[in-house]
This record gives sequence, C-alpha cells and structure tokens, in this order.
Amino acid sequence: MGLTNIQLLGFAGILCALLSSYLLIKFIIFVWRTAQAIWKRNARRTSPSIAKPLKTRDKKAPVPEAAADSQKPSKKTPKPKAAPPKLGTAPTQQLGQCQTPLITLCASPCGRFVLVTSTDRTGSLFEFNPSGKTKFERLDFGDDYPSCSAFRADGLGFALAWEWNNSIKIYAIDPTRITQKSMGKCVQQVCAVPFTHKELLRSVMFLSPTQILSCDRGYTLEVHDLAGTKLLSHTLKCPPGTQLAWNTALGVLATTSFSCEVKLWKLKAEKTGALAFPAKHHTCMFGHNHSITAVSFSEDSLALTASKDNTWKIWNLNVRYDIDETPKVVFSGPIPDSTVPVTFIQASPSQSHILLGNHQSLHLYKWAAALQTASYVGHLVIALHSVATIAWMGEEHLLTGVDGVDRSASIWHLSKFKNL
Repeated sequence: MGLTNIQLLGFAGILCALLSSYLLIKFIIFVWRTAQAIWKRNARRTSPSIAKPLKTRDKKAPVPEAAADSQKPSKKTPKPKAAPPKLGTAPTQQLGQCQTPLITLCASPCGRFVLVTSTDRTGSLFEFNPSGKTKFERLDFGDDYPSCSAFRADGLGFALAWEWNNSIKIYAIDPTRITQKSMGKCVQQVCAVPFTHKELLRSVMFLSPTQILSCDRGYTLEVHDLAGTKLLSHTLKCPPGTQLAWNTALGVLATTSFSCEVKLWKLKAEKTGALAFPAKHHTCMFGHNHSITAVSFSEDSLALTASKDNTWKIWNLNVRYDIDETPKVVFSGPIPDSTVPVTFIQASPSQSHILLGNHQSLHLYKWAAALQTASYVGHLVIALHSVATIAWMGEEHLLTGVDGVDRSASIWHLSKFKNL
C-alpha cells in the first residue's frame, strides 16, 4: 500500500527537524569548546608558567615504605613564600607623603628650603632644620598647577611655570611667617613673566637674579628678564631624548644626544642687553667610547659626564672658546655598578663630593681638587620605586623624590652611605 503525499511530507518534516536538532547540538558543542579553549589560553597568559620536570626512565633503588611516606609532601603544608625585598637604608627625614603623584620637587642651593608640588593643585614649602623640627606651609594653586620649578641662587625666592596662563611666576619667601597653620602667607608673588612656548615646558632656571631661562619639550630656549622682556629665543635642532645642562657662571650650554660627545654652546651678550645664540657649537668634549647617559656642571668651571662605557669623567671647562679650544679631562674613573646605566651625576655646591647613580642606588665620591683625585666613599640603596628627582641640599644632605607607591620626598645625610 503506497504512502500518500501528506505522509511523505510528514516524514520529510520529521527528518528535517532531527537534522536541524543535530546541527544545533553540534554548533553548541563547538561554541562551548571554543570558549573553553580561549579561557584556558588567557589563563595561561595571566598566570606564571611553571616548568614541569622531565620524565626519565632510569630505575631508582627501592625506597622503604617509611622513608617513602616521609618523603611525600603533605597536601596541608603551605608553600614557602619568598622573602620581601629590602628597601635599603631609612632616610634622615621624610617630608610627608602626598596623596597624588609629584609634579615638581626642588631644593634651594643652600639646602634650607624644599618645594614640593603635586597633581591635586597643592604644594608644600619646607624649611629644613637638621638639628630640630622641620617647618612647612601648605600652598594652594587654585585651578592650575605648575609644570616645573626652580629656586633662586640665594634660596629666598623661586619660580613656578604655569602652562594654562603661559607665564612663569616669581615668588619671594618670608621665613619668619612659616607657622605651619597659614595657607601661603609666607610666599608673596613678585611678578609674572609671560612666555611664547608652543609645547609643554621641561625646565626653568635662574641665570641670574634678574634673568630666567625656560626650555620646552621641543628644545626651544627662551630667556626673559623680570620685566617680561624677551632676551633670547632659539630652537635647538636635536632629536628627542637630548640631555641639556647649563653653566650659569660661564654662560655655557651642553647638549648630548645618544653619542660619545658633548657639544658646548656659549652665549654672547650684545650691547642692547639681549643674548645671542651661536649658529654652531663652539667645541666638543671627546673621550668616551660609548653613548653618554648623564651630564652636568659644577658651580665653577667643571663638567661631569657618565657613559655606557662604564666610566665617568671630570672635565675642565676653563678654556678659550673663541679659538675652539677643547676641554681637558682631569679625572676618569670606573662606575662601581655597571648593570644599570648612570642617569644622574652632580657635584656638591663646594665640589667636595660627587654623586652618581640611577633609580636603584647612588654612589658617593670625595673629590680633592688640588690633587685631582676622587676616592670612593660608599653607596646608598634608595627604594624599590623609580626616583624622579635627586638634588643636593648644602654639603651634607641629599633630597630624593620617589614617584610611585610612596610618592614622598626624603632627605639623606651623607653618613647613610655605606662602603661596599
């Protein structure tokens, strides 16, 4: 007896339903397995990899059951934790702890005052007392915050660069009004110097009590007097990452950009009072065999450099720049720790000590100018986090700023340095 068309259509519908169900189940299984594989792959990336021991076929001597039971690790025994790394020597004084990251941190050359600013648009002015209690006063900057700062040579004034206002404000300090209760009454604004930089500023500094230098991230230099008159505007043609150092006593600018040499530029004062930047550098300092990582000047006529060739050098800049005389190397010594390049090198105000190091540790030398020799004093481990600022505070103290979990400024006495 033959099947009717209706019956055939019914069987076809049942077969289609079964096939669709089968394909749907296969698709769900495929999606589930794919999601599981992706989850396992991400878990392997985020979790630390553990190397499994290789299986060997060497037959071992039979071990007694009691000894075998004693050698089996207990499931309840927790794994031993690694000991926390040491933070190093404790500082002599710690100038509080900021709730937000630090923006600027600078110290006066005499070591009396420390200025700290942070991203919450506030700051603190500290008056350091080595033998007593350090005074401080809070500063409120309103709706703006400075990008860089610098102290005057006498320490009784400082400059703050304000990006939104396109100006550098000069402040005077009245030490008698630091009471730890008032908000900025010890600081009075003297003047505001406008600038025409097109990029963010990277540094400001006083060339003299009446002249201030500013440099942006595009390496454009501007010099203004306190009346707002522009004395110099020049853009250096140098690659990003170029290091700059300025010698105010000689009026010499040093530039180095991942090379073995340091170019020296000497400014010339015109009769009108303006400053002229030379079209070409006057001379170079040659002597390193690898790229230079740090350069600075002392208060008089010495230059200091550190390089990846694991040496640091002291140069005499008291040469005749009009005849392109090359500075001479007066001392060259090895870097104690060559695992991390030196990113900081600087002499104390009286050139009695020289400090060099990086974000991990600092090394101190005692410099004898008469004998032109440097003797190693010791090293100092600062912290686990990167050090943003290192500056001398007089002859016996250092200022460091750590931008990380701590976000703090610390003062260290030279007695904290320990010999290796």
